[in-house]
Amino acid sequence: MMDVEELKRRLEEIGEVKVRERLASNIYGTQERGIVEEWLLTKERERNQKKTNEYIDIARSAKRAAWVAAIAALISALAAIMAWLR
Repeated sequence: MMDVEELKRRLEEIGEVKVRERLASNIYGTQERGIVEEWLLTKERERNQKKTNEYIDIARSAKRAAWVAAIAALISALAAIMAWLR
């Protein structure tokens, strides 16, 4: 019986690129192959989630910058109106 956790630990040590190469070379047996493919899918999902989180952070930052610019424009407009009224 194969120890799944041990296999996953070995996959982490080997690294995703080497694991993909070995998978393409049919190094893994039938039982291992499914675990390896699932491990690779998990790595891809983690990478995609990280990118998504980065995009969300960028969008939030842009939103804050837009609010600051809008407030600055409003203050400038009010100052111009006050100066014009004097």
